[in-house]
Amino acid sequence: MIETSLAPEVTAHQLRDRLVEDNIGLAHAVASRYRGRGEAMDDLVQVALEGLVRAAERYSPEHGVKFSTFATSTMVGHLKHHFRDARWRVRVPRSLQERYLATRDAVERCTEELQRSPTLQEIGDAAGLSAEQVAEALEVGRALEAQSIDAPRRGEDTSLVDTLGTPDRGYADTDRSAQVGAAIALLSEEDRTILRMRFEQEMTQSQIADAIGRSQMQVSRRLSRSLATLRSYLAQH
Repeated sequence: MIETSLAPEVTAHQLRDRLVEDNIGLAHAVASRYRGRGEAMDDLVQVALEGLVRAAERYSPEHGVKFSTFATSTMVGHLKHHFRDARWRVRVPRSLQERYLATRDAVERCTEELQRSPTLQEIGDAAGLSAEQVAEALEVGRALEAQSIDAPRRGEDTSLVDTLGTPDRGYADTDRSAQVGAAIALLSEEDRTILRMRFEQEMTQSQIADAIGRSQMQVSRRLSRSLATLRSYLAQH
């Protein structure tokens, strides 16, 4: 490892290059910590090396730590920013990205502490967010991964690409609409009202709760139960 107190004839540029060359192995080691998270290893190494160069440019013995320690911290920071920004397949505002990350961390903490799946309100309390913001953040999290059009569809032997450019399904959709209507008739009047508010009027769960005098959690549970009923009926018909 090179120290900045080496021969005075060594320029700052040469010193930076030597620090980088001597710690390339460290960059590979740091990058390997993030293997298996959906990113190519070569890309992770490149990000770590960028962090290494940045560390070499900024390092000074006055920091009071070894260069390897300073460089490791810098490389980890670069990798975390890479996963926070570059991995989002659908671009969303930074504020929503940060809200999702805060929500994800809160879910992990609450699950460990409660030994069960936490409610939206419990997650919100832990993250300093409202239950509605938590629900929105979890929805935003879906933008982390993009599905290939060649990937198989859940429960089917076809892929998304198989549905592109297919013949008109108008007749089949008409039958399906009748089946959906029959399934909805199985629900209570209040459950049907909640479905209309959510999917026809595009109201949020919080707005629905205020409108019908229920809690947001009750609305969420009734929506989930109603959708499960519809799916079950349609699967049998």
